[in-house]
Amino acid sequence: MKIYQIEISNRCNLTCSYCPHPVQRRSQGLMDRETFERSVDLLIRCGQRTAYLHNFGEPLLHPEVTDFVRHCTERGVTASFFTNGVLLTEDRLSALADAGLRFLYVSEHTRGETRRVRRLIADSGLPIELRDTFRPTRDTLHTWAGQVTSRAASGTSHPSVGPGPCLFERQNAAVVLWDGRVNLCCIDVEGSGVQGTVDDYLTDPDRYRFRPAALCTGCTLMRGEEDLS
Repeated sequence: MKIYQIEISNRCNLTCSYCPHPVQRRSQGLMDRETFERSVDLLIRCGQRTAYLHNFGEPLLHPEVTDFVRHCTERGVTASFFTNGVLLTEDRLSALADAGLRFLYVSEHTRGETRRVRRLIADSGLPIELRDTFRPTRDTLHTWAGQVTSRAASGTSHPSVGPGPCLFERQNAAVVLWDGRVNLCCIDVEGSGVQGTVDDYLTDPDRYRFRPAALCTGCTLMRGEEDLS
């Protein structure tokens, strides 16, 4: 079993038309401290030392995100996350750096956020690397396996990079949702492929087996993604 992401929040401060989040029917919430710590325990039992604290939502909406990063650091786990950047300030970056955050990803859904975050990091001299950025363009948009039907997303098919199983099937990987349920992948916004909870796998992660859901039919995403180490 591999833990691909830990969703500490599935709330978002943006409503992008090309994202399934605005029409998400799954209940929204914030991961509590106990569930987070058990999720990190599971990740460590899976032999991993890097945790990504995002999935469907903006991690910075969680009031304990800095404490969560610190907890990971204290457990010998490198924590990071994708953010839209809007809520980042110099004080917040400084607190995250003090907690052990060393790299960050920006998914730029409002123009200029990547440049602003780079400037904040450079001006403050913080030991945080902006490791990767993503800015949606027409040739990178897709329908999230048919979950988005807006005109913004429907113009592209985002074909598979290659044949064969996706990353989650290849590596028996999963995503931990904010309420502690274990879901089959990061594409499934509604959690239709949930297979138990963190507690079900804590004592024996090898029990987990990737099982495709109805959403997998015809889904071409994540086929050429690099495997988790």
